[in-house]
Amino acid sequence: MKKILFFLILIITFFLIYFFISSNIGTQKNKYINIIDDLLSQKTKNFLKETIFVFKYQKVLKKEISDRDKIIAHKAEIIINNEKKIKDLENNIIEDKNLQIVKKKNVTVETDLKELKTQIIDLVNDDSLVFELTDESLIEDSNFKIKKYTNPNLRLTGPRAYFASFKNNLLLITGSGTIMYASFDELESDNFILKRIPSNFRDFVDREYIYEKQSIVVSIFSNKNKIYVSYIKKLNDECYMNSVLVSEFNFNKLNFEEFFATNECTPSYENTVGGNIVNYKNNKILIVIGDWHSYEKYKIKKPQNLDSLIGKIISVDKNTKDFEILSMGHRNPQGLFYDVINDVIFISEHGPQGGDEINININPNSNNIKNYGWAISSYGEHYGFPDKKKEDLYELAPLNKSHKNFGFIEPTKYFTPSIAPSQIIKTEEFSNKTEKHVLYLGAMGNDILEGDLSLHQIILDANYLLNKHSVIPIGDRVRDIKYIRDMNKIFLYLETSGSIGILESISN
Repeated sequence: MKKILFFLILIITFFLIYFFISSNIGTQKNKYINIIDDLLSQKTKNFLKETIFVFKYQKVLKKEISDRDKIIAHKAEIIINNEKKIKDLENNIIEDKNLQIVKKKNVTVETDLKELKTQIIDLVNDDSLVFELTDESLIEDSNFKIKKYTNPNLRLTGPRAYFASFKNNLLLITGSGTIMYASFDELESDNFILKRIPSNFRDFVDREYIYEKQSIVVSIFSNKNKIYVSYIKKLNDECYMNSVLVSEFNFNKLNFEEFFATNECTPSYENTVGGNIVNYKNNKILIVIGDWHSYEKYKIKKPQNLDSLIGKIISVDKNTKDFEILSMGHRNPQGLFYDVINDVIFISEHGPQGGDEINININPNSNNIKNYGWAISSYGEHYGFPDKKKEDLYELAPLNKSHKNFGFIEPTKYFTPSIAPSQIIKTEEFSNKTEKHVLYLGAMGNDILEGDLSLHQIILDANYLLNKHSVIPIGDRVRDIKYIRDMNKIFLYLETSGSIGILESISN
């Protein structure tokens, strides 16, 4: 019995010691555990943990593993975040590098384009002046057919260009002042080259001014052995005006000198300058001078002021260079033709928002200056009307819907909406209508359904009253028109495509 009791006490003591030691494994040690810990070797302690106290040791290990898993997960999250940051940084670096490359490329491209533009504007290569036949077709609902000869470089040289003729040659001048020519015979083939004529035009016009504005030249014509060029003269950054140069004709080089300038400064470059020039009677030339936005921008009435040349048509003596005012009240006359047989000036001019006009001055006389009404009368409206009322501008420039009632000359025809009229010419030979007055008017604009991008044929009776108006759709901005009598063809400069259009009548 004593042995059994002793054995029980021994077992209980063992379990108590086991529980005591087991409960303190993995925790802060108390002093008794520390004594035991000091007495036992590390090998013995490891043996006891792995055999006697294995269950508790497993819990401790699991906890350590769990803690380490948490630490690993946290570190993994940090690593993932860092990797993302590194990737974003790398992407930014790549993007930045790409941006730098793009910027570098842009600078290179801009430099190349500037150089190319310079070459094109200067037209330094004769090869750049080749015009190739790109279209030959009948024009729908008309008695005309057209051939289009295209040189895409011409779109970058102004992009405007204007015609003249000298003896047996067609002349073309770009908006930037390059003059070129081809004989009429060469124009009959499927392609032709316009040969450059060197000139000193750049001595009068600053190169940077040309590169900035491009469309400096506004007209050209030749008479006898002289060639005249009309352009927008820049005296300084606050002084622009109409000017005309003249040179003896020479295929080797044209040496221009100033023939005439209005000497009226406008403080900025404008596009309502007129500038067209044609030959006139009594050894004179005609010059149309636009209003330079006098009313609409500068709020002054120069077109109605005879002390100013702004908004006028004048004649200038070729020898003395004296001038006379023949008409006034013009906004922006772009088209100009003088009928020497009947002594009549035909004018086409841009209105404001609507109200483009064809005007006629029969028997022009400086002692009887005709007034065409701008900006007291117009069949158009100020830009922005009716959304922008512009009461102050209408008070200054009322745009009354009658000319005659206010003492002005009524237009022979007006266009609302606008067609953006360009040059106007008169010839009865092209269509065999010798009993009428036949006009051809170019239209620019953008909407062919409104009469833009077309050539207009306007037939007047013997008294210059409108008899018939028809539209010949071209599908391109008609900047200039020239009738070549020797070929019985009308030449059109087509601005959008940089083409020369040759119009033939199939009704003759």
